Amino acid sequence: MHIFLSHSQHDKELCKKFLATCGLAGIQGVAFEFDVQSGRVPLDRAAADVIRESIETARALFVIIGPNVVATFHTSNWVAFEIGVAFATRPPVPIWVFEDQGQYVEFPVPALTHHALFAPDFEVHWDWIRAIMEAYAQKPGLFGPRDPLADMATVCPNENCRAVYQPHYPEDITSWKCPSCRGLVEWIKPGAPGYRRSGPVLP
Repeated sequence: MHIFLSHSQHDKELCKKFLATCGLAGIQGVAFEFDVQSGRVPLDRAAADVIRESIETARALFVIIGPNVVATFHTSNWVAFEIGVAFATRPPVPIWVFEDQGQYVEFPVPALTHHALFAPDFEVHWDWIRAIMEAYAQKPGLFGPRDPLADMATVCPNENCRAVYQPHYPEDITSWKCPSCRGLVEWIKPGAPGYRRSGPVLP
């Protein structure tokens, strides 16, 4: 069992932190960078084929969004490809989009399952991410759901989007940019019609 990490090669330290957290959670983390040169991809195969197979068999796809992802078309196109593979797999591979809450990035993700805003320097957030990984480290039952963390989702209120995903934000986050359309979304006040606070809440 493994989690596939979609990221920029320039986010080495952040990727290392995700991989180390995978290890602590008891699940393998898989990340590809310059794959033919690294030996991960045989010379007689295309990198896209090997990556596709790895994503299709993953327990989840973790997409690490940051400024380096949008810095080059090369990186953003590969990340988009990896997201598309996860979504097209049947049943779909759960897609987690992780964003540094202090760094907004204009990178729309049309299809996702979970959206998390976190602080990479806040160790308690890494404890939370480890708990997420531990859920995927559990062997699924024969007829169990592919996503053990599936719960009530939020629907983007922007009529040109209507993306459905589970939000996971610190309690002090009251508004955010939808990861799909990048339009502004705000929490409905508790007690108001339509109020739904779903998904695990970060400390």
